[in-house]
Amino acid sequence: MKKFIAGLSIGVLISLSSAAFAADSIQALLFPAKFEFNGKAVDPGEEYTVLNYQGHAYVPIRFIAEQIGATVGYEAETRQIFVKNEALTVTDPDYSTVSVGNLILVKEGSNTKVTGQIRIAGTGINENMIGASLTFYNDKSEKIGEVPLLGSKFGESLQQFEAVGTGDFRKYARVNLHIEAANYRMVGKSPAPYPYISKEAAFLEAKRMAPTADEGWTAELIMVHNFEYSLPGNRAIWRVSLTHRPYGNMMIVYLDAVTGKQLALTETEPPGI
Repeated sequence: MKKFIAGLSIGVLISLSSAAFAADSIQALLFPAKFEFNGKAVDPGEEYTVLNYQGHAYVPIRFIAEQIGATVGYEAETRQIFVKNEALTVTDPDYSTVSVGNLILVKEGSNTKVTGQIRIAGTGINENMIGASLTFYNDKSEKIGEVPLLGSKFGESLQQFEAVGTGDFRKYARVNLHIEAANYRMVGKSPAPYPYISKEAAFLEAKRMAPTADEGWTAELIMVHNFEYSLPGNRAIWRVSLTHRPYGNMMIVYLDAVTGKQLALTETEPPGI
């Protein structure tokens, strides 16, 4: 029997929609192993199967990649597996807090599928909407491909995305990121460097309603959907509250997280009053 080669020294199986089989078959045992990454137990679930072959554990590479924050791609035409786990270095000069990277380009029919990661620093939440595009150029600075980048679940944590562009531009030399919209607002030529105003700026704006109160302030960044709290939906909002002592009555100021404009002001009485 020919020796089975997984192609990776750590011995992982390909967990992809397209699979290549060796000429000779092998016999492997199901191996219900438990996993721990950096002290945190992780259950692979029913989606992934671990095998034991000749005393070696074979783990789906996509499962491993997801746990270590890497991207993975497979190209059926060349039978190549790609794994990337580097710093995100692609940015829009006008939106330096939005970064993209670990791009993997594989051929998909006559088109190119792009897999990568995106992160937005300084937001505190993972429900930010971004509308952008990635443009690819050759070594002559000629545009050879483009893919859209659109989602509403981007933020502090690394998020993976996939997009498909027309033609074959896998052998690109340079890629540009252009942010076109942030949190349901179109971006102008000179956008603010951060998608949201800071917590400190939200405090300053809210304190205009109670300038003599220096203590008891709290603030949280929330996403409002479908006109919750009687506020315009599909936007990020700073909810800044002031608890008056010793009675416990509260004032809440709602601010647009992008512009800082006051959207609503409510006051509540403490329980029992």
